[in-house]
Amino acid sequence: MSALNRKYRWLYLACSLDTEGSLCISRAINKNTKKVYYAVHLDFINTSKKWLKYICNLLEQEFVYTLRKPAKGWKELYIVYCKQKNLRRVLPQIQPYLIIKKKQAKLALEFLNLRFNKRGRGCPYQKRIHKIYKEMKKLHE
Repeated sequence: MSALNRKYRWLYLACSLDTEGSLCISRAINKNTKKVYYAVHLDFINTSKKWLKYICNLLEQEFVYTLRKPAKGWKELYIVYCKQKNLRRVLPQIQPYLIIKKKQAKLALEFLNLRFNKRGRGCPYQKRIHKIYKEMKKLHE
């Protein structure tokens, strides 16, 4: 793939994320251990399976999932999740082209860098991760 094609690939993904995608951080608590876990999610939801297969190709992933059975008269809804291992590769490439979700991408990258550098566990990094989660949540209000 030429450098120009790569640029357009990231530009198209950024535009798709700004308009049809979701970038967020989820929080879950283990019922047994009471530990808090966080995860970054980047996904695209649409009724066009063909378009989502194209997004999969751009993300270098393989699967489009059916989200749920539609109500009578509605189209099926499909979703593509960006794998966690791909997020650290994809986000820096699309961040310069984002308009609406630029702040979310910056926070998500900081979160991923803390988590994948194994410094996210324990103080003070766990506190920063929680702060990032809260900031991201505010951006979605």
